[in-house]
Amino acid sequence: MESRFSSPPTPVDSAPNTVANNRILLAVASFVMMLLVGVIVVVILLLRDTSVSQPALNQSPVPIGSDFTGHVSDLKGGTVSTRSLKGLTMRINQIDTCNPKIVSAFVAVSSDAGQVNKNFGKGDVKVYLDGKQVTNFDFASVNTAKLPLANIMVIDHSGSMRGVAMDTAKSAAATYISRLLPNDQVGVIQFDTSVDVLVAVSTDKAKAQSAIQGISARGDTALYDALSSAVGSVPNCGRKAITVLTDGEDTASKTSSVDSVIAEASKVNIPIFAVGIKSAGYDSSNIRKISEATGAQYLEANTPQEISDLYGKIDGQLTGQFAANLHISLPKDGSTHTLKIISTVEGSDTQSERTFVY
Repeated sequence: MESRFSSPPTPVDSAPNTVANNRILLAVASFVMMLLVGVIVVVILLLRDTSVSQPALNQSPVPIGSDFTGHVSDLKGGTVSTRSLKGLTMRINQIDTCNPKIVSAFVAVSSDAGQVNKNFGKGDVKVYLDGKQVTNFDFASVNTAKLPLANIMVIDHSGSMRGVAMDTAKSAAATYISRLLPNDQVGVIQFDTSVDVLVAVSTDKAKAQSAIQGISARGDTALYDALSSAVGSVPNCGRKAITVLTDGEDTASKTSSVDSVIAEASKVNIPIFAVGIKSAGYDSSNIRKISEATGAQYLEANTPQEISDLYGKIDGQLTGQFAANLHISLPKDGSTHTLKIISTVEGSDTQSERTFVY
């Protein structure tokens, strides 16, 4: 007979289940923790890679100044050049139109301190004529093409140049001439209150150096008249440049001004490079304006001892020129045109515009 009273149920031991549950929770927590750690590590690595690669982005071949376009400015004459974000400026030094089938532009790139930069080639250059891109052009170093240069040395020998400044200037100018190549031409003009052509343009470097050694300081400063005389002394065709040295502002010119010198130099497409000797009260703004507007560069010596180095930098820019020879068909009717060249140098764009008559 079955008992009316049943045995109480055997209690279930929950300890094993609790342990199992704890293990599962611990495993889940560990997995979540590992997942979070992994996410954090990935984020840290991404952030680190971004910070490390940032300089590389800054040095990307994509031009920093890529907003430059072929649109030309409304230039009234002269040259306008735009500095790149890397501190480099390309300048169209000169445009030669003597060849009836080719327009040749001579360009150079330099730093603010005047140091030439030649780290670019045809693939880095875009050329625009009157706003339209030109693709049919050659581009080569003037040294490769062996193109001679005609250079007029214009030397200030006013009274303020007396002493060390004059002696140093003469020595630096003679050294500058010695760097010219055999087929290069040189002329010498001195100026104080008046302007004297000491040596006409020729390949006779010794004659030019001898004339420079005979220069002595006196008088005032007819700077603009001297530059006007130099512009009228250069050959019509081929590479050419004027290099002027002065330690003061114009005080004695009778027929020329800043604007007239720029207009005359722009008409014959000649750059006027300038070395100024810094002194108390010396204002370089006018000679700087002339240099920049004619497609050249103004460099300033803090002391006479720096003159030779600055002459060397001008020589570096002239020997570091590139010739862009444009094969174009233009009617030679005396019209004014605007040439614009954009170049990517060391990852950043620099550009220059220059007007010329053809």
